[in-house]
Amino acid sequence: MIHVKSCLLGDTFEEVLKEDVLPDGRLYWNIAERIISPMIINNHKLVNTASASTQRIIDLKDGIGLQPLKTKVPNERIKGLLDYVTVESIPFKSVQIRMSDLIVNITESFFDDFIKLNADFRYKAGLSPQIIRIVRDKKACKWCKALAGVYNYADLPKNSDVFKRHENCHCQVIYKTIKYKQDVWTKKKQGEQVDNTTIHDILYTGARIVDPSSDEAEEFAQMYYREIRSFSTDCRKIAENTGIEESEIRKIKQYLFFEGGYIDSYTKEFKHFMPDCAIAQSWQRLMLGDIKKHDYTLINHELYEMKIKNENPNISHTDAHTLATRKYDYNREAEEYYGNLKKHNKNTR
Repeated sequence: MIHVKSCLLGDTFEEVLKEDVLPDGRLYWNIAERIISPMIINNHKLVNTASASTQRIIDLKDGIGLQPLKTKVPNERIKGLLDYVTVESIPFKSVQIRMSDLIVNITESFFDDFIKLNADFRYKAGLSPQIIRIVRDKKACKWCKALAGVYNYADLPKNSDVFKRHENCHCQVIYKTIKYKQDVWTKKKQGEQVDNTTIHDILYTGARIVDPSSDEAEEFAQMYYREIRSFSTDCRKIAENTGIEESEIRKIKQYLFFEGGYIDSYTKEFKHFMPDCAIAQSWQRLMLGDIKKHDYTLINHELYEMKIKNENPNISHTDAHTLATRKYDYNREAEEYYGNLKKHNKNTR
């Protein structure tokens, strides 16, 4: 989500800031400050709001009562970007070509700041955060590849390179709070450490949303569908957790997240399935092994729906879905699940 929003902002600048609309064909500092700076500051706000919201959901699930901290606007970093794009010696066309990458880079650095601040806060509060740096670009440089890995925050030096990024760097830095506490002074650990040997695809989001129709749920679904499409070990994990053949799980993934869809009754055009928060979270739990009744129903429903369509090539999606729902009613079970979550949250307030 963060990467997409920053890309859109960068593309907007490329479209709006053109040489023929600028005085003398130059991007002067005062113009950049008035146009670019407010939008970047708004990006900073969006990153912090989304990150804090997601972190709070994860913490509620894990029984952690800390409120996520939000970072201050890095005015010096923004000023540095403005200085760069307004240097007289650099042709504006060169700046325009790089604008999108520059915006993406600084926006991702806002997320890095959030991770670093909250990891430090949790460590000082007696928890044991781990920092995970992931290389997302197959053509990543040697420096990034050398930094990729899992680190105990307590072992990192004050100005660790783990939190740093160079231009055009798209590495992902996240953190995971290990579920044991330690004494702030003696650092003596209490409780049981959670196994961290399976930190692969499933680690990025643990969001547990109570209202699957909320704006927050929609954002989560959009983001997590993109993550699912990039996963490489999810089908194997789900097969191991459910006992269902991996080949069957791959068929479901292909159907739900890549090829599946329906013919719009009005436009008569084919449309892919819209991201659905309940399905996204079911897939997540199926990977993690924290499987609910309706998660199994999702698998059975999709397999049966595909079977109906294969045996009846001319059947509409609506009819196939209705038939599958009569046998495996995922929507009803999901509604019951979220209804119970709402009741639980209301009773514990």
